[in-house]
Amino acid sequence: MSAATGAVTRGSRYPALVAFALLAAGSIEAGRLALNKYFAIDELMHAHASWLTGRGFLPYRDFCDFHFPFLYQLLGGLWLLMSDDPGNVLFLRLAMLGLVFVIGLAASAVNRREGLVAALAAPAILLTITPFTIRATEIRHDTLAFAFFLSGLAVLSRDRLSPRVRGATAGILLALAAWSSQKTLLYGLPAGMLLVVETVRYRRGGPSAFGSVGAAWAGGGAVGALAALYLTVTSSWNGFLTFCFGWAFRWQAEYPGFSFRRALAPAADGYVVACLLAAVGVAASVVAWRRRGRAISDPDALLVACFASSLAYFLALKAPYDYNLIPFLGFVGVFAGRGIGALAAATTAGSARLGVSPPVALFASTLAVALALLAPALSLLRIEFFARQSNAFQYDVLAQVAALTSPGDAAYDNSGSYVARPSASFYFYTDAPMRRRLGDMLARRIPEDILKSGTVLFLQDARTGGLPESLRTFLGEHFKPYSGDLWLWGQSYRTDAAGRVASRFRAVRKDRYFIEPASLLASGTLTIDGHRIESVVFELDAGTHAVVFEGSPSADVHLLWLPRDGHTWVPAFGAKPHFSLIL
Repeated sequence: MSAATGAVTRGSRYPALVAFALLAAGSIEAGRLALNKYFAIDELMHAHASWLTGRGFLPYRDFCDFHFPFLYQLLGGLWLLMSDDPGNVLFLRLAMLGLVFVIGLAASAVNRREGLVAALAAPAILLTITPFTIRATEIRHDTLAFAFFLSGLAVLSRDRLSPRVRGATAGILLALAAWSSQKTLLYGLPAGMLLVVETVRYRRGGPSAFGSVGAAWAGGGAVGALAALYLTVTSSWNGFLTFCFGWAFRWQAEYPGFSFRRALAPAADGYVVACLLAAVGVAASVVAWRRRGRAISDPDALLVACFASSLAYFLALKAPYDYNLIPFLGFVGVFAGRGIGALAAATTAGSARLGVSPPVALFASTLAVALALLAPALSLLRIEFFARQSNAFQYDVLAQVAALTSPGDAAYDNSGSYVARPSASFYFYTDAPMRRRLGDMLARRIPEDILKSGTVLFLQDARTGGLPESLRTFLGEHFKPYSGDLWLWGQSYRTDAAGRVASRFRAVRKDRYFIEPASLLASGTLTIDGHRIESVVFELDAGTHAVVFEGSPSADVHLLWLPRDGHTWVPAFGAKPHFSLIL
């Protein structure tokens, strides 16, 4: 080892400690964020789909969804260990936090041969990039897919593994990334293309980025075979192709769209320094690749290509929401770590060449790294703002769902936000393009599904206003507000000038119902199907019943479903919903 190299090695320790301190702070903030940040509407949709999967319902066959199913399968397995308490959505968030740390470990492993500073700085910077940490800790397919994808690239960078082990492991991980999200097929295109190219030239010999091309195909093929077997055994092929490809591409084509600048704009005051450091890291990687002979099989060549494709994929989207930036920002963290490592090495080596004493060189290197990490460290203050928010109000609503309904009680809203209750309809989730295309069918079918399934709970979500008008009218007539967010089955009437109501009541299922206000029975009479009702709470068979009430004129009469807890309730007309948030 030369004197300069030894100086670089010794001088990396304290700069690495600076990076480690930032990594520790970022990890704490990510944990607090996962625990405290409110749940976005898509998170609850994915949570509900995973609960359905864990309870034996199948995507595409039993409920509508446009995503590849691996997230639902994994989180569904987690639901097998938990009760039907909607509040258990917390553990799904913790599972996503674990995946964020997997991404951090993969970023560190990819950079390990670049030195300790680069290996520690990559996950440290990654956790300071606000949109990455906020969205990656949410319940999303994007986090799972990128965790597998970057782990696959990390395996390819491990020269100490045998070619077969490296190829098979990478093949498995990259295939699992693809099974996690269609998006992986886009930003991971360079990996697929490289595998095809290396397969074509396999007989010519020479090194391969995958170690063993045959092992890579075997690993990926094994995952593909299991996925195909699953779709075959569950008779899901048609739904899978229809929803995950046909509907997904149609959604992309028909979405009104908006500029990618909306998501990238925060870079100006957020992670611009991380992007600049990433540019340094890319330049250093390209220089090192050229020195190594510009081989297409060099893992760094694939890493840079995937970095470029992750940005190209995002820019091509018609709906470039910031959660689609997870792969790109993940690579920003990797290359920013390399930029920090290059800066630390250059400062130490330069000081050595100038004849500066080792302590001074060490101080200069540590100071350079500290200054470079200052802006990312300040970004933690932005993350802290979100981490201080409380999602207690959402847990309160979910606790009410658990208290008011039984695990088998069907519920409806437009996103599955009730999480751990059966869906009223196959179309438990619809977005704006879907409602434009299927609006008439949904307006007709969903009320039929609600009546058929005996749905007793309707949750107001942020997309309720976009439902067809006739469906909203049906919901308003047959559900009454327990709170601003939760509506329970019931109907309301108003007596005429003679104090009389003659109408009909639809009991959505055989169960207990009650009259509100209870005082109406003391001043009037209620008759259902010709039988006088003597008590406030009474039982009805499912179906339509003739209702006659005689009492005070211009009085409001409510016939309502009695919740699981057995407590009567007063409709909270005028209460405002606050539970559901889009992003």
